[in-house]
Amino acid sequence: MDQSSYPLENSWYVLEGIDSPRTYVFRGIVAHGLRGLDFLASRPEIDAKRLAVMGASQGGGLSLLLAALDRRVSLAAADFPFLSDWQGSTEKAAGSYGELRRHLGENPDKRDAVMRTLDYFDALHAARLVRAPTLV
Repeated sequence: MDQSSYPLENSWYVLEGIDSPRTYVFRGIVAHGLRGLDFLASRPEIDAKRLAVMGASQGGGLSLLLAALDRRVSLAAADFPFLSDWQGSTEKAAGSYGELRRHLGENPDKRDAVMRTLDYFDALHAARLVRAPTLV
């Protein structure tokens, strides 16, 4: 992807592989988070029954996704979680959501595929699967 065509210096990556859940950048990012939990749980000095996730912005969204996908998470905290409500946020929010809005404006024929991909990585949809106590 040509990063030079994106006006927000650090937001271009949210479009990487966005046409399919199989190629979307957040597939790898979430997988790395899950593998991080595997690593922590494997360590003898870690109580695997007391794994917690926390983060702000993108880390907040990832925390919610990890808590939804991995029952070993016993506590979660998400401060203003990015990766939440892509449908609603794309219409009004700035930053990476604005990059997505611009991309869809330039590629209206891709909207359905892109939004289907984003639904896989939307903390709003995953939240119902979270069983751990969570502070948002």
